[in-house]
Amino acid sequence: MPIAYRELNQDQYNTLTGDLIKLTESLHARSQNVGDGRATIGYGYTFNRSNNTELWRNSGIALTDAQWRQLGAIDAAAPDDRTGLGLQFDRTLNAAEGDRLLSASMPEYERPIAGLNMPMSQERAALVSLVYNRGAGSYNANMQPFRDAVAAGDRAEAWFEMRYNAWGSNATAEAGLRKRRVMESELFGLYNDPNNVTAEEALSTYRTYQQHRDRINRDETRWGVDVDGNPGQRNLIAEANRDYAALLAGRGEVQTLAQSLEPARVRLLSDLREQHPEIADRLTDSAFNAGSIYVDPGRDSARVVVDANHAATLDATRTRNGNEVANNDLLLGQGGDDTLIGGRGDDVLIGGEGRDVLRGGAGSDTYVVGDGDVVQDADRNGQIFWSGQRLTGGTRQAEDPEGMFRSADGQHTYRLQGADLLIGNEQGQTLTVKDYQAGSLGIELGEARVRNDTGATELNLNQQQGQPDRVGPDNPAHPNHAMLLQIRDGVQRLGSQTGVPFDENSERLCRSLLAACKDNRDQYPDVGGYSMSGNALTRVDHVVAGPERIFAVQGALNDPAQLRAHVPVQEAMQTPVEQSDAKLAVANQSISQELALTQQREQSRSQGQSIG
Repeated sequence: MPIAYRELNQDQYNTLTGDLIKLTESLHARSQNVGDGRATIGYGYTFNRSNNTELWRNSGIALTDAQWRQLGAIDAAAPDDRTGLGLQFDRTLNAAEGDRLLSASMPEYERPIAGLNMPMSQERAALVSLVYNRGAGSYNANMQPFRDAVAAGDRAEAWFEMRYNAWGSNATAEAGLRKRRVMESELFGLYNDPNNVTAEEALSTYRTYQQHRDRINRDETRWGVDVDGNPGQRNLIAEANRDYAALLAGRGEVQTLAQSLEPARVRLLSDLREQHPEIADRLTDSAFNAGSIYVDPGRDSARVVVDANHAATLDATRTRNGNEVANNDLLLGQGGDDTLIGGRGDDVLIGGEGRDVLRGGAGSDTYVVGDGDVVQDADRNGQIFWSGQRLTGGTRQAEDPEGMFRSADGQHTYRLQGADLLIGNEQGQTLTVKDYQAGSLGIELGEARVRNDTGATELNLNQQQGQPDRVGPDNPAHPNHAMLLQIRDGVQRLGSQTGVPFDENSERLCRSLLAACKDNRDQYPDVGGYSMSGNALTRVDHVVAGPERIFAVQGALNDPAQLRAHVPVQEAMQTPVEQSDAKLAVANQSISQELALTQQREQSRSQGQSIG
């Protein structure tokens, strides 16, 4: 998108440009070597050029005939001899004369940037300050990537080049040069308006960060504040805010990396919550810090345009002292066949378009998938969402082939294929879960229910003859085992966000909430003709914490038709597991009887209609 410049009038522009240079260069009354091997006088004016006579004449500064001859000799000298001759220049300048010499020389630093078509603006003033410091020749020779970014309207890439890649090569002055660059890049700005970041800007910012992540993180660890907020070996951001306080007043301090990314982070998460309401509770503003978001950069080099079908590998694993570090990360593939690799922690992996490979490490990971994707989870703990719906498994009907299972709504089929699970939908699309085991990622496969002589339904195989009432839901044979796993995932996720480990209290909370999912009559005390089967949850897509209660939700959080159940947290944590399981068993029996009675009524009605 085009860069929207912070435009200034002529007086404002001249004042800002002059202040930038005078504050950063300081006044040198007499010619001296400031450590860069050049002869410098005034506000950073160097004699190492061939047009000194012209510039001094344009400044209107009075000189003696001898001093004019000195300038002529410097102009005529070989480049390597100009420093020595310049250091012999014997004129002393006051502040007013320094201003006049600065004004006379400014066109030399404006000319190199004329081709960028920048209006008089804060951005242009920041760039002129940089060119003045580096020199027009160095700018022309070394800053083509910056110019390309500006020409392409890629503000984030231009900001990166200015902040991290334009300090120069004088190692003895590196700290001072980098300090100046972080200030100039702050004035240039990462966003058109940091208070109103667009969706495109948010993506562009994180694409740039991903493109240069290693370089940026390395530089911040050495010279600034790392993305986790730890001061670097030398904190030039703090130094810049101290040394340039007068210049930054009213314009905002130099931001740390995390602070710089914050507007993009907030906008990106907000957009994702709208795009994926089914996992909105996993995409809260507090879920991921600035450095925990990985986005397909859309290209392998900033020298080429973003490709919508770019194939990226995003690896969120981190190590410290040879050991993997746990962290909750968000990985976003775009178009193309991406590979997303989550590390330890509760990660969210969104494949996007293309046939993606999504690999999760230890932790409760969430996968948002599409056609052709492959999911492989290290500890098989987590959940998969496809087209807004959580995949929870299915049952095999009598007419189905061996190894084929169908979801309750008929939208998905599950087929074991060696060690893998192949999942299909009604559109003929497929998804593969590698190394599937029973209960992997909350996906349970079982035999179909069959009708007995009384019209009631019972689970086939090990779940016949009331078996579910004699085993707890933590047993894979129990019909509500998958729901318990889903609730546990949600409770563990909430605990990881607050630093609360999963313990016996957590398990009692889960079992109490599961029982409430099947018997939530206390939520509808005034509703006549209440149907337990109609209001019972069949899966848990979200677990949400309130001030005093915890909620299980089936459906999207923003769906008015969602089903939900809740329990008081403190009471639930004190309720014995056996008591909750007994409530669950009674609820399941009541639901079965209610369904059987409903079916008998339907059969009687059908028979009456056929007789009539």
